[in-house]
Amino acid sequence: MNTFLQVLEEEGKTEPDIIKEALNVDLDIDREIVYRLIDENDTEDLYKYLIIKQCNQLGQIMPMVFEEIADYTELLLPDNLLTEGSIIRDLVESIEEEDYKDQVEIIGWMYQYYISEKKDEVFAGLKKNKKITKENIPAATQLFTPKWIVKYMVENSLGRLWLESHPDEELKMQLKYYLEEAEQDPEVQN
Repeated sequence: MNTFLQVLEEEGKTEPDIIKEALNVDLDIDREIVYRLIDENDTEDLYKYLIIKQCNQLGQIMPMVFEEIADYTELLLPDNLLTEGSIIRDLVESIEEEDYKDQVEIIGWMYQYYISEKKDEVFAGLKKNKKITKENIPAATQLFTPKWIVKYMVENSLGRLWLESHPDEELKMQLKYYLEEAEQDPEVQN
């Protein structure tokens, strides 16, 4: 159970599930710190501590996305993450619940947003005849592709090839974005 992402599902709820489950999370936590923060009823610092531990764990899996967070970088986390008007509350209240169920889309659009400044910088450099370095290639070329476009491309390329060699009407009916090949005039066929 990823209680980090299940922040404030119920209306009026004031603390994320990860706070209630702080001692049961599958993270490398210092239980003494967690006990102390719980005893002091310091929900904000407990939440920050758990977010950092989650990011550090993700850093082991995806080091190119999540760097190890050193102690001093904790100071960069905003205060009052759980209060009215905080980024966490804004995310929960401004994004429809249905959209959270398709988290790849949210992560993709966030990625697109966060690389936009670097991308603009790279393209501005191109206008000044500045070459793109290997470090800047990702910012210039890695764009988020929405799920429906990926499905369209796969269903009309690999899906078409598969159906040509393995005709299956039931499978064809399940392909939401599959398009039948258009009839061509004899002139075009020639």
